[in-house]
Amino acid sequence: MPDKFKDAVEKRILVIGKKPKGFKVEGDPAVTDMILRHEKFSPKSYSDYKQTSIGYGTKAKEGETAIDEKEARKRAVERITEDREAVLEGMKKWGYDWTPSQVDALTSFRYNIGNIGGVTGGGKRSDSEIAESILLYNKVTKDGVTSPLEGLTKRRVDESNLFKKGMEHKVGVEIVRGK
Repeated sequence: MPDKFKDAVEKRILVIGKKPKGFKVEGDPAVTDMILRHEKFSPKSYSDYKQTSIGYGTKAKEGETAIDEKEARKRAVERITEDREAVLEGMKKWGYDWTPSQVDALTSFRYNIGNIGGVTGGGKRSDSEIAESILLYNKVTKDGVTSPLEGLTKRRVDESNLFKKGMEHKVGVEIVRGK
């Protein structure tokens, strides 16, 4: 691809995943598939550390005990869209110039964690520091004991690698954050 088109391609907004008929949303299909692969579908509600979850890891509605895959996917895509918008807002607020792969990685991270403020150091970490920090969020506390969880470790490696993939497009550019 000619260099003059690369910037335009990276900035375009793609459609997220396989949409239910008539359901329109913006984003990137790769991140949806990655998130849903890590979340796995559960038709029944379950205790998920800090909340009761259902479907693809979304918060269950009060009294909700079951969900079908179509509704679960719809909710997940809606949540992914919200998380992606929050990542883009953070990017603008903190002055980052993230590539689509970096936005995707942080969208997956936010879907699971709930925010990106910690991993970015409130907008003060460089891309390299963020890529390394992502890996630190692989632990859970159960019965007062904090330990790494295999599934979270794999997810964090995938997110960090995706974030680093986006860094490859910015070779030679390292923005130092903070005062």
